[in-house]
Amino acid sequence: MSGARRTGDLRLLALALPFYCAFLAVYIMAPEDPDYAVSLTAQTARSVYLGILFGIAAAVRASDLRSGGVSRPGGIRRPVTLLGALWPLLVFAVVAQCAFVGVVAVVRGAGVTAPILAVSLVVLLAQIVFAGWVGLMLSGTRAAIVLVVFWGLWFVPRLGPFDGCCAGNETWSRPAAGASLAVGVALLVGTLAAVALAGRPAWSVIVAVTVPFAVAAVTALLLPDVVRGAAAQPRPDDTRCFDGDVRICLRPEHVDELAEVGAVVAEMNRAWRPYGVTMPATVSEAGGPGRVQFQYGPEHSADLVRLTLAVNMTPSPDACFRKPLPPEHDRALVAAVDHVTTWLLLTGGEPRWSAAEELREVLTDPANLDAVDDVTDRPEAEQAAWYETQLATIESCGGRDV
Repeated sequence: MSGARRTGDLRLLALALPFYCAFLAVYIMAPEDPDYAVSLTAQTARSVYLGILFGIAAAVRASDLRSGGVSRPGGIRRPVTLLGALWPLLVFAVVAQCAFVGVVAVVRGAGVTAPILAVSLVVLLAQIVFAGWVGLMLSGTRAAIVLVVFWGLWFVPRLGPFDGCCAGNETWSRPAAGASLAVGVALLVGTLAAVALAGRPAWSVIVAVTVPFAVAAVTALLLPDVVRGAAAQPRPDDTRCFDGDVRICLRPEHVDELAEVGAVVAEMNRAWRPYGVTMPATVSEAGGPGRVQFQYGPEHSADLVRLTLAVNMTPSPDACFRKPLPPEHDRALVAAVDHVTTWLLLTGGEPRWSAAEELREVLTDPANLDAVDDVTDRPEAEQAAWYETQLATIESCGGRDV
């Protein structure tokens, strides 16, 4: 293939890349919880988009090789020939992928998770080489159909599980990333082996399909949680703690926000004290024995700290469901949990007008918010007595264990 043709292909891609950038900007700016570096890197690096762009160019270039006879029997250096034809695309793809991820990270003020980016690069390169093999074996409409079906069914989920990861007490799963990397490497190796067998089309197809799917099947058997989308795993307790009336433990990335978090904790502690509600000696983003867990990211707001403290200060009813709970007790238990959570939030400083939105995904029945509204108009002593009654209902599993 002539140098002029390669230059023309790269110019064509250079013209296409701005359209990709526009699409990427719309995709990244969507509210997909891109607060943490893992989520942001995964969203930006989902190589299906760049893979389609460079894959089409690779298929066209490989079709030229096919017409030149590289797929005929005797072409023992077919993989080298194909890579020699594709290397400008491969280099361009790596540079473009890294540039996109880096620029978006800078714009959004987040870091880059290098291992996730590395996995995306392997998958992207495998996509391009696979597209080259398709162009070597097929031509025209058939090649386009194969590529569209392949990317649609296979590559969309490869980095998808990392979208939204990882908030609070989670970190990204190394086995999940390793599984994606293994499948990407298997596809790359299998495709190069299939290119070497291009003179025997049936065997070439078998190898190209069997190798990556066999590796995917093995990873599914060894790591079943990864198949179910478990891209996160518990994050170790790496908090830094700061002494005060209430000891506050923050994740390293949130240490600079101690003043804001401390103000919320102090406000809630003062507000609850007249009712006999005692804030634990330590509150922590990581939780732990004797500590109440709160969350600051991804919203980075005082409202989230206030909400999560109220939710986690409410006794858990989980033990009540270890044996069957009759409906009348279940209703009373659920209502009491809603009541305590809402009351702690409202008395802790959350305005009534915003409480409904904050509690929308927390309450089992929104009507319980209105019930607590009536309670907050009572004298402090009556509210404290009502609060103790609600706690007793939770502790007795809705009255079943009385």
